Amino acid sequence: MNGIEKITARIIADAEAEAAAVRADAGARCEQVRGDYDKKAQDEYWRIVRSGVKDCEARVQRLGRTAEMEAKKSVLTLKQDMVSEAFDKAAADVLAMPEEKYAALLASLAAKAAESGAEEIVLSERDSHLGETVAKLANKALGERGKLVYKGAVRDIPGGVILREGDIEINSSLDTLISQYRYQLASQVAEVLFG
Repeated sequence: MNGIEKITARIIADAEAEAAAVRADAGARCEQVRGDYDKKAQDEYWRIVRSGVKDCEARVQRLGRTAEMEAKKSVLTLKQDMVSEAFDKAAADVLAMPEEKYAALLASLAAKAAESGAEEIVLSERDSHLGETVAKLANKALGERGKLVYKGAVRDIPGGVILREGDIEINSSLDTLISQYRYQLASQVAEVLFG
């Protein structure tokens, strides 16, 4: 081997050694970068998992609260329906009273509602046959003020009485009275029903 070949071989050997060192250094750097990115990827993965778990827990809690509110709303609706049924049953029980007790109730309502004592009694079609009895009992309760009359006037009401004098009417019909007392008594009825 001559001198040029030796120098060329030496340059090639040095270049190969330097290339090998650069490759080794690049390989080490690649491994370090890969390791860093693997760690970052793992950290990001677990961050996303933790965030997803928190989101799921929050959603489950929201759904639980919503379900609880819906359940309370359903129970409240059911209770309101039962209170309404209680008032409807009370009205039906009043209408199913024996005739003489019912006539006495109508007379009592008329006497309590009377202002001048000279009003005309208006009944439901169903109760029209009790008109004279109701007027008589109401006038007895009113005493000297009692001059209520029944002239056969009827109205489309389920029961109860309406007193009329000129353009003025005092409505003591059963549905009106129940509507008035429903507001006042609903909480007491609920207390009795649901303790």
